[in-house]
Amino acid sequence: DIVHTYGYEVIFTLDNLERLGFFKKKESSSSWPTLRKAFRLIDEEVNPGNPTDIAYVTSGYAPLSVRLVQLAISPGWSAGLERMKMIPGVTICEVRQPGFDPTKRGRHLQRTSK
Repeated sequence: DIVHTYGYEVIFTLDNLERLGFFKKKESSSSWPTLRKAFRLIDEEVNPGNPTDIAYVTSGYAPLSVRLVQLAISPGWSAGLERMKMIPGVTICEVRQPGFDPTKRGRHLQRTSK
């Protein structure tokens, strides 16, 4: 599709970008349907007259980054950690206890990867 849109001249550029790691071959099926449902990324019921969700701003789509921020500031953050495991790649969760001093060493990090 890219070559059809931009012409054969981009084949060498695309090949170089793939070699540099900018492109990755699709190894498995997409996680989009699962993420879309788990994080409510698409809201087909957006009411422009009475917006109640961030999806109103982008015509029914709520960016995953916005949903993650909403999850982080909501009570019950730990329940959202299970949903975060659905996101491909490494997840870093920094837990700060009361009296946390970011200038001191020894922060507790939880890393998970797939």
